[in-house]
Amino acid sequence: MPSGIYPVPEFRSTKGRGPGTRPSVALRIRTRWSRKRLDRELAGGADPETGAKLSLRAEQLRSEAERARLADALVDIIGEASRSETDAIGSRRPRLAVLRHREDLQALIERLRDGQPVAVRGAAMTARLLSDRASALHRDSGQDLQNEIRAARFALDTTDPTREGLARAA
Repeated sequence: MPSGIYPVPEFRSTKGRGPGTRPSVALRIRTRWSRKRLDRELAGGADPETGAKLSLRAEQLRSEAERARLADALVDIIGEASRSETDAIGSRRPRLAVLRHREDLQALIERLRDGQPVAVRGAAMTARLLSDRASALHRDSGQDLQNEIRAARFALDTTDPTREGLARAA
């Protein structure tokens, strides 16, 4: 008996998480605090595999739960714009622009909820549209809003070239 009565512990030779393991609490907290910056990087096309925080945020953005949260937030925005009668001074977002581009917003919502895989860049662009105060959703610029909504919707469908290459190679 080389190891006696004690079992030999299993060691992982690679750094990082194995399949089915949760990220550490510290990593989840750091990712949460950096979420806006990470979304900006991912929306700009950063490779999620270049860092643990980027990888975790990309995983979150692709998840059904986060996609549902994003879609629900967009539904709330449409509902808020529909209920209010006038653009109030100090309003968080331009009501008329939201109503004018309701169809584009609804197409984005449907795509987030359809259960099909999404590209992380598009999910990050959607998250930025909602959370970034400089996005067209939070300032009065109708054409910019339409462009940002459509860009996020289109980016949800684009495939990740590295995954596509891996699928072809397999």
